[in-house]
Amino acid sequence: MNLLTIPRPLLARLLRQLARQTVPAVTCPVGSIDRPGRCEFLVRPPDGDAGPRLLLRLGENLDRPDRLPPNCIAWLTIGRGRGHGRAAGGLSDGTAIDELRLVGPGMHQVALAADSAGLDRNNNALERWSRTAGALGLGVLPRLVALTYGLIGAGRTGSVLAEQLTGLGVQRTVLIDPDRLEESNLGEMTGLTEKDVGRPKAEALARHLSRRGMVEALAQSITNVRALRAVEECDVLFCGVDHDAARLAVSALSVLFLRPLIDVGVGIHGAGATREMGADIRLLLPGEGCLLCVGGLSDEAGARAALRSADSELGASAGQDWRRQRAGSLRSLNELAASLAVRMWEDLVAERLSTGTWLHLEFDDAGRLSVVYPSPPRSACSLCRLSGRGEVGLSAATEVFRDPAS
Repeated sequence: MNLLTIPRPLLARLLRQLARQTVPAVTCPVGSIDRPGRCEFLVRPPDGDAGPRLLLRLGENLDRPDRLPPNCIAWLTIGRGRGHGRAAGGLSDGTAIDELRLVGPGMHQVALAADSAGLDRNNNALERWSRTAGALGLGVLPRLVALTYGLIGAGRTGSVLAEQLTGLGVQRTVLIDPDRLEESNLGEMTGLTEKDVGRPKAEALARHLSRRGMVEALAQSITNVRALRAVEECDVLFCGVDHDAARLAVSALSVLFLRPLIDVGVGIHGAGATREMGADIRLLLPGEGCLLCVGGLSDEAGARAALRSADSELGASAGQDWRRQRAGSLRSLNELAASLAVRMWEDLVAERLSTGTWLHLEFDDAGRLSVVYPSPPRSACSLCRLSGRGEVGLSAATEVFRDPAS
């Protein structure tokens, strides 16, 4: 299967540009994710990169171009005139592009190849979720549940996120977490018992949720090659971890592979009247920033240091004690943050949201809740400049972590 992934805002901008040009064609650099039986091409904004490129054009004729420009390994034609409402694409070797994926509002996935009707996964919602379908709007729920969800972190917040996603009818969820359950995990996590103590969190949670849909577990660090391969197959990433190194790693993968990221951070700090309690939910879309430039890492230097090598990561995780990081956890706060994260994602797929969003919640000393939407800087950092580079960008991302000035 050949897939072509492009941020929807980028495609819209390029099509407006092409509509004004005498020769309606442009080439864009592409990264790739190449697995047996599945090759995905990731489209980036036009630049001076001399690497592989995609030919994008407007036209009534959707046939393969007679000649591709140098370095072009793929082509995509968006129909206009008699071809309006249609699209076609292929590779330089003559094989077809089976599916076009538009990352952003709507999260649309469009079958391109004539024999790929089976790729249209927007089936009618089951009666079981008819009220959810009615609330979200026509066609939204089928798109929402057909996506593959990568959930990194299967602890307190992660377990609530997983329960809510599977409760929506999501067909495939991949849980990634290297930790094993301890007695102190049972109080705020969902669906687990004393029999699960000592088991990998991801596996125990997947077993609990498997009756609702296809839930896979991977008891590995997000930096493990198996976790990397799993992320490559996901359409969207939810992050509910409680340490910054993993959050930064997830953010880097979302940038490299053009995956939307919903990062959920919950915190309770201090004691008595000075106790601080709140949450941050960030929806980050390709081209709109990462956790390095948008913010959200309490210990950026430590996160960078932990990701410089496998030994550094092991050293950073050894001997971690949650009591030195926070005052404790509240299931009520975890559920609030997780619900708002899922609600935000529903609005993006329903196209009520058109850009990334940062939601900050905080309870004051009197228990009153304030809600603000911070406006983070939009200047691209050194990690963001690797957007869409795919697997070849992994080594460059490691170099970014080594450079504290980037």
